Amino acid sequence: MFKRLYNNFSWFIHLYRRPYAFALIFLVINYALSLVPPWMVGTVADGLIGGDLQLGGFVRLIILLLLTVGALYGVNYLWNVRLLKAGDEIARVSRQRLMERFRRQGPKFYSEHSVGSLLGKSTNDVVALTNTAGYAVMALCDAAMQPLALILIMGIQVSWKMTFFSLLPLPLVMVLSLYVGKKMYPLYDQAQVAFDEMNSMVLDNVSGVRVVRAYGRQQQQIDAFAEESKRLYKSNMKVVRYSVLFPVISKLIPGFSYAIALAMGGFMVSSGQISAGDMVSFIIYLDMMVWPMFALGDFINVAQMGVASMERIQELLDEPFDVVDRPDAVPYDTSSDIEFRQFNFTYPGAEDATLKNISFKLKEGQTLGIVGCVGAGKSTLLKQFLRYYPLNGEHILLGGKPLQNYQIASLRSRIGYCSQQPFLFSASIKENILFGNMPPVADATARLEEVVDLADLRKDLMEMPRGIETRTGEKGVTLSGGQRQRICIARALFKNPDILILDDSLSAVDATTETHILERLQAERKGKTTLISAHRLSCVMHADWILVLDDGSIRQQGTHDMLLENDSWYRKQYYYQLASGGEMRNQTVGGGCGYD
Repeated sequence: MFKRLYNNFSWFIHLYRRPYAFALIFLVINYALSLVPPWMVGTVADGLIGGDLQLGGFVRLIILLLLTVGALYGVNYLWNVRLLKAGDEIARVSRQRLMERFRRQGPKFYSEHSVGSLLGKSTNDVVALTNTAGYAVMALCDAAMQPLALILIMGIQVSWKMTFFSLLPLPLVMVLSLYVGKKMYPLYDQAQVAFDEMNSMVLDNVSGVRVVRAYGRQQQQIDAFAEESKRLYKSNMKVVRYSVLFPVISKLIPGFSYAIALAMGGFMVSSGQISAGDMVSFIIYLDMMVWPMFALGDFINVAQMGVASMERIQELLDEPFDVVDRPDAVPYDTSSDIEFRQFNFTYPGAEDATLKNISFKLKEGQTLGIVGCVGAGKSTLLKQFLRYYPLNGEHILLGGKPLQNYQIASLRSRIGYCSQQPFLFSASIKENILFGNMPPVADATARLEEVVDLADLRKDLMEMPRGIETRTGEKGVTLSGGQRQRICIARALFKNPDILILDDSLSAVDATTETHILERLQAERKGKTTLISAHRLSCVMHADWILVLDDGSIRQQGTHDMLLENDSWYRKQYYYQLASGGEMRNQTVGGGCGYD
């Protein structure tokens, strides 16, 4: 266990070596001072029994005792602060490392790790690290250093023989504690996994509360949660069955030491080998040995949990990034001409390609429309610009250079992205829009007013009691789907990006609002590149170039007028939607999607 403990925590020991050294110095002083009061008590006992204790000497001993106790409290405060700070520090550093890792990971990572599991590791496991770096270090020092000081003073001041036999049962505490700790480690790991799964269930039920109610599944979900809670309870009880043995071991075995000390001490006092005061001091010192033995058990208990938690966290920290910058990558500062050259893409773990032989060109300042049936690959195509997935070969060019030539952070900072499923933070509408203020614009207030109008949000805000300061609730739960989409559009527009990506971002707005937004976008985005995917063809009619996707391949491409010339899916879909008032989206026309 000690080797695993060092391997997992050596990085923090090195990082925090000075505060630990400071705490260690004061711990040694604390141990030395703690030996003084028992000696004083023994001296007073001998004086009282012998009848030679003078008032002046007694007063001096009391004053010295008070000063020693005061110094003990002061030193105790200093090392406690340092060690407890170490616990908080490892929690801070670990959370930062996890958040940095989470921020840079791609979709593959999040498909393999549930949100509940990530939350469990960021909270429960981090608490275990806090206890290990703070309390466990103190317990280890108490278990290793304090007994050494006590054994020396007991042997030198009283009797080595009495010390040896009295302490003989105590090594059993270490042996039994190590055995119990070894048994408890896998059980604790199982309990943490059960906690993660319960976390995931809570998140799913809270996030999907409307679906649960709509399908009348409240009782079934409550029953399922009760089962999950019961499983966690049973896992925790298995840990408890072993953890409660530590205080039993640490208190029962020292009882034999007391019995030996009293028997031998009584004999040695009666035979004149030691004084009664020596025996009193010895019993106090022996009593002080109980805590180190208990601390040893506590240390093993906490350290086992800490090692298990650190290994769980380290698994996340060791996960490689799917996409990283090339060593020679440069900031993106060129034109936004786009070219795809026979590009193919397959999702990690999938067998079939999602995009096949994609080729097209788009000049800077133009608008690209992408349409097709559900699952045709529209969103997958747009996400390639955000570098969520590794690219094989140099098949995507931006400004005449392969996309991999640009630093990922720089590239994303120049792109405004509005996803198919709008996400809002639990904050005000204003704060959600200003999230797009990266890099910060010169006059944020004026730009805020502009994007509110561009996204056709003004009327909605006027109807809200707090206007733009209205809280959106968890994931925008208090807003309609159309309002959420328009807030996300405003956020994407805020920094006036070089490339704007709207991934079916107008699907929840009515035809009138859609028209207003598109007209304003055309004026706002002059000279800027815009990519729009949609089901309603009215969203892309104005585009300079339109791609029609089917099963990951481009079946048609051209302008709106060019695509209407042939008896194709686009033409059929256009007239079908026109006859339906534009509200029918990607209906089956003439069999299948009508590409053939």
